[in-house]
Amino acid sequence: MRSKYDVLINYFLDIICVAYSPIGAPNRPDFFKEVSHPVLLEDDVIEAIAKKHNATAAQVLLAWGMKRGIPVIPKSVTPSRIDENLKSCNVQLDDEDMAKINGISTRARYLGHQWSIPPGVDIEVFWDGEYLG
Repeated sequence: MRSKYDVLINYFLDIICVAYSPIGAPNRPDFFKEVSHPVLLEDDVIEAIAKKHNATAAQVLLAWGMKRGIPVIPKSVTPSRIDENLKSCNVQLDDEDMAKINGISTRARYLGHQWSIPPGVDIEVFWDGEYLG
């Protein structure tokens, strides 16, 4: 199943799209947090796939992004988490895993980047109706 993001990524083949906060920025500053934000690391689909591969939810999320050809940039200063993140390269998601993850309908933008929207421009023009918190 192709998403609007796949279309966008394919359109800009010479421009590299990058996934910042690919595990949902669980330690982001409080002023970015909303009670209604879903927790990616606790998503049932992600947890089930992680269990199947004897991996962590974070490793599955990183492997998903990489399998899509998108560089993922998780932030961590903790050596054990950095090691865990690097081991996501060993997680081999199959087509069924990818389809299940792509089928997750929950959408959230954890870091809205409202600062990047020009004055007078409606933010929905940029985010296409995604949940913005």
